[in-house]
Amino acid sequence: MMKLFIDIETATLFKPEEFETKNKALYDIWVERVAKEEEPVGFYWSKWPIYAEYSQVTCVSIWVETDEGLRVHSVYQTEGVTEHDLLFKLRELLDHQKFVWAKMVGHNVLWFDIPFLVKRYIVNGLTLPKLLRVWTMKPWEVNVDDTLKMWKSTGVMGAWLELIARLLGIGEVKSIMNGSEASSYFHEWKYEDIKSYCEEDVRVVHQIYNKMVELWVNG
Repeated sequence: MMKLFIDIETATLFKPEEFETKNKALYDIWVERVAKEEEPVGFYWSKWPIYAEYSQVTCVSIWVETDEGLRVHSVYQTEGVTEHDLLFKLRELLDHQKFVWAKMVGHNVLWFDIPFLVKRYIVNGLTLPKLLRVWTMKPWEVNVDDTLKMWKSTGVMGAWLELIARLLGIGEVKSIMNGSEASSYFHEWKYEDIKSYCEEDVRVVHQIYNKMVELWVNG
């Protein structure tokens, strides 16, 4: 079965200092329902990756594993490419005939990447790619392997991608930036750096997955 290794990068919808003026309605809900006793702007900057309602997709990288080898596809925002454009291009890619029955693989992809993408498609008024229409499926019908879930096994304790990579001897990870810097990089227009970082994550996920499958499933 063909496998699609996927990772996404996200950023705040607004620069923190522009949050209140750019969208007062969203800001008011953030203050009243989310930040509560916290300082709203600082809390927004620290917690933005969790909330798809207050963030956006800046890059999606996919490594396609076929009999002929690996191919990488990345769609990402630039000054001329909006989130809407990005998601439209991603849907065209994922809905390609050769991909619609593929297995998706990612780290924390079931809890974060897939639901984040689903929400942002809805917010942007776009129909979902077939691979992301998982909410009507039974758990055993969802064609996804999550390396975080594999690492947890039957337990609850997970681990960061970088940590697992080091433990498995995969080597240096995230040399360009780290996840906490993704939003500042985006608002500083460092789009190519975000793309490179996202592609590096997918490469590491691919190596972790293959090593775990070799030792756990095929061993």
